[in-house]
Amino acid sequence: MTSGGNYGWPEVEGIAGREDYIDPVQQWSPDQASPSGIAITGGTIFLANLRGQVLRAVPVADPTTSTDFYAGEYGRFRAVIPSPDGELWFLTNNTDGRGTPGAGDDRLLSVPLG
Repeated sequence: MTSGGNYGWPEVEGIAGREDYIDPVQQWSPDQASPSGIAITGGTIFLANLRGQVLRAVPVADPTTSTDFYAGEYGRFRAVIPSPDGELWFLTNNTDGRGTPGAGDDRLLSVPLG
């Protein structure tokens, strides 16, 4: 990021491809992302996504790349946070009238970090 840089808002959203704006390093369409939660831990940015139904990991060292986890496996992801015991907690959100609820939704899930 460039302090005081012109990233285009509100004139443009995402990559403008114009010299007068600084483009983001990545962008996703709303059907792939709709981020609802973010956590940064261990050199990785984790994004919970509602409509994309994915937990996305973006390495701080190379923010032009990303890896998707649990695509469509648990439905919509509402929040993500590192836990005090070294895991990553994430919350599903399928019972709000926009998701497809399954048995036991909504749930708090965890995976080890590292």
